[in-house]
Amino acid sequence: MGKKGRAIIVGGSVAGLSCAHALIQAGCDVVVLEKVRRPSGSATGAGLGLDPQSCRFLSHWLGDPNLL
Repeated sequence: MGKKGRAIIVGGSVAGLSCAHALIQAGCDVVVLEKVRRPSGSATGAGLGLDPQSCRFLSHWLGDPNLL
């Protein structure tokens, strides 16, 4: 078996989390970096505000809801 891939995703947007999910499913070790802990209302680095259903969906992807 080949070497396991590793990736760092910069940005916890929907695109960043989707990319992380795809890489995890492909067997890679992934770290997602996001500069903001909570939505701040600014146009950049505003974080990601999701409705409860979206949070459940992403929690299922990640396997560890504490990462959200």
